Amino acid sequence: SVEQRRVNHMRYGLALCAHSMKNGGENNGELFFTALNQINRGGPTAVDDSNQKGIIAALNLKGGVRAMQLSDTNAAYKLFTSGISFLGVDHWESQYDLSISLFDAAAEASCMLNNSREVTSLCEQVFRNGRCYDDQLHCLFMVAKALRQATLYRESLKSMFEILRYSGEEELRPLESNIVRSKLHGMNTLFQNRTDQDVLDMNITNNKKIITLLKVYELMGPLFHYTMPELLAAASLRMVELTMENGLSP
Repeated sequence: SVEQRRVNHMRYGLALCAHSMKNGGENNGELFFTALNQINRGGPTAVDDSNQKGIIAALNLKGGVRAMQLSDTNAAYKLFTSGISFLGVDHWESQYDLSISLFDAAAEASCMLNNSREVTSLCEQVFRNGRCYDDQLHCLFMVAKALRQATLYRESLKSMFEILRYSGEEELRPLESNIVRSKLHGMNTLFQNRTDQDVLDMNITNNKKIITLLKVYELMGPLFHYTMPELLAAASLRMVELTMENGLSP
């Protein structure tokens, strides 16, 4: 029967996964991905244990991240959405951190695949269930990025300005501003006492908010170039400030 085939796929996948973990875990790429493929062909109906479903969801997240690192966005998207399918009915309460990670990752993969409808669908769930603004920040950026990809530049910039405002960022000022010129002078002085190696030896930040803000400023740059060039220097300066204060972005 179809259901028995699903159970068989699940058993085979779990056995392969256990063997994979004993021999290098998710870094044993081919075997790990084969195991996940079999597990996902079995699907959530082939598992009764809710704890095991949570473990499988987390494994799909790891697999998706690995696929993104290998530039296989299609495979990553499928793994992230498979992971979501293994979450429990009350996952926004009982598996909150895992849910945020999976939905954030799936939204990013969807954006890279230029699937704006899926980006909107995934992000709306985060907006409804996210417990704080910082947990919604990544999806807010994905929506802004999707708008830019759809050539809705004005709407995209408006979304990014809102992200900066709600994140507590200072208003961007034109290059002619004394404040911007003073900060540029201070940053130039700072770098005169730093070597290239000093910069390369900086720690990597894992602060999700800082990483997302850096991406926002980066995305704003090309749009400012054609629409508000007077703000380009301030955006670039803020990226440098955030990096020097928090570390390099991964």
